[in-house]
Amino acid sequence: MGDNIDLRDTPKFNNPPLIETVLGVQFNPLPGFQLTHFGQFQTASDRKFAAIEQHPPLPRQIEERDDKGGDPQIIFQMFPNLMMANPRVWYRHPPRDNGEHLLQLQSDRLIVNWRRLPNAPSGHKYPSFSASRAEFAEYYSLFQDFVNSSAIGSLIPDQCEVCYVNQIDTTLFSSPGEAFSSVFDSPLPHKQPLHIEGDLENQNLNASYWCGKLKGRLFIDAAIMKSSETGKPVVTLRLTARGAPAGKSKEDVLDWLDLGHYYITNTFKDITSPAMHKVWEIEEKNKK
Repeated sequence: MGDNIDLRDTPKFNNPPLIETVLGVQFNPLPGFQLTHFGQFQTASDRKFAAIEQHPPLPRQIEERDDKGGDPQIIFQMFPNLMMANPRVWYRHPPRDNGEHLLQLQSDRLIVNWRRLPNAPSGHKYPSFSASRAEFAEYYSLFQDFVNSSAIGSLIPDQCEVCYVNQIDTTLFSSPGEAFSSVFDSPLPHKQPLHIEGDLENQNLNASYWCGKLKGRLFIDAAIMKSSETGKPVVTLRLTARGAPAGKSKEDVLDWLDLGHYYITNTFKDITSPAMHKVWEIEEKNKK
C-alpha cells in the first residue's frame, strides 16, 4: 500500500454476513475511579438503558513490534487493586437496527458495539460505520466531561480497536469444508478424506500483520464452529485492528478508528472470494 490512502476507498456490501461491530479505546487507568462512578456516569449521561450488567474487566493490551522478527509482542498488564475495585459494566440499549447497541465501561476502557439479534432475517439492517462512529464519539465526549468534572484522573488514550465479526451459514454449501474454501477462495482441501469417517469439525485460518500506519496489528481469525443459535456449523470470520493513536485527543482517537475501519473493510474484501462478494451484494462502483 502506498504512503497515501483514501479513507473513503472502502468496499460497500448491502447484505454482509455481519453479526457484531466493536469500536473501542483503552486509556491510562483512572486512579480515582470507583465502583460508585458507574452509576454517577449513567446519571450524568442522562441515558435510559434497558439493562445494566457487571462483568469481569478486560486486561490491558499494548501492541508492540518485535523488530528482531520474532513472535508478535502483545503486552498484557493487570493492576490488581484497580481491577478488583472496578469491574466492566455493560449498559444495554433497547434493540434497534435488528440488533443490540451496547456501551461497555471500565476504569481504563470504553467500548461501543452492536450485536445482531438471534435469528435476525437475512439482509438484516445494521448500523453503518459512520453511525457507530458518531455514537462512539458521543459517549467518549460524555465520559471525558464526566472524568474532568469528577476529578478522578485524566483521559489519556493509548490503544484503539475496531473489530468486525462475520458469520456465514455453511448449509449453502455441500459441506462445512467446502464452505470454508469457497468463502476464502482458499487452496485448502475441502473434500472428505477417503479413510476418515464423520464430519469435518474444525478448520482455521489465523494471521496477524504489523501495520505501521496503525502503529499496531491487524488480526484475521476464521474458523468453522457451531452456531450458538442453531447448533449447526458456520464459518466465523473475526477481523480486528488494534494500535496506538497518533496523539491523545478525541480527534486522534476518531482518526485512528477511521483508519482501523479502512483496514478491516478492505481486508475483508481482499481475503474473501469474488463469488461470495456477489452473494453479499458488493456495490459495482467498488469492484476492481
